[in-house]
Amino acid sequence: MTACVLLGTTRFYWHVHIWDIPFSQISPSIKVLFTAKITFAFAVCTTRMSLICFYYRLLDRAEIKHYRWVLHITMSFVVLVLFLYVSIAIFTCW
Repeated sequence: MTACVLLGTTRFYWHVHIWDIPFSQISPSIKVLFTAKITFAFAVCTTRMSLICFYYRLLDRAEIKHYRWVLHITMSFVVLVLFLYVSIAIFTCW
């Protein structure tokens, strides 16, 4: 994520107004922005999944079995949201 922002700032004029960007740099700039968007989605969802895995470990120690279904549903929802977000982001421009 930081690499995308640094690349966009140093090479693709993200630090200036949109009217000051040369037309030849707009398309590559949008590609870097698209990459940052997909990378951010994966970063957010993997953080959520790691927290859910931590809750799995806590519930194993506490021997509370009926909350495992809640965690299964939550994990499925996070994976579904990641899949939908990435597929919508990719196939919107198709």
